Amino acid sequence: MITRVPGQLPSISGATCHGDLVVTSGVICPDLLRPGLTPATAPDVGQQIDGALAALGEVLRAAGSDLRHALRVEAFLAHPPDFPLWDSAFAAAWPADPPARTTLVTGFALPVVLVELQAIAVRAPAAAP
Repeated sequence: MITRVPGQLPSISGATCHGDLVVTSGVICPDLLRPGLTPATAPDVGQQIDGALAALGEVLRAAGSDLRHALRVEAFLAHPPDFPLWDSAFAAAWPADPPARTTLVTGFALPVVLVELQAIAVRAPAAAP
């Protein structure tokens, strides 16, 4: 059976689950969802990375998982020079046994977005059906 976890927007599932598998949609720093934000008033890339990691953790928890049970994390960055900040945050989030990962540099539909994360995880053993 497929189950869904609400996402950051009503039109997007936060995660889709089947059995113990959890696949998230992309998540961004929740502060970026405030109306009227511009690139000049948006959180900086470090704040966006921290916010996106926290949001990813929330989606995973809602699906019965957590960051420790991530199998793969994909990061999308707006600017190549932001990679060292992402690399450092990744190492802090997963200091041991990190998940597989991919980092891409791309453009975003919303100009205030500098970072988007998505993950594939398994449900935590206590939360598994």
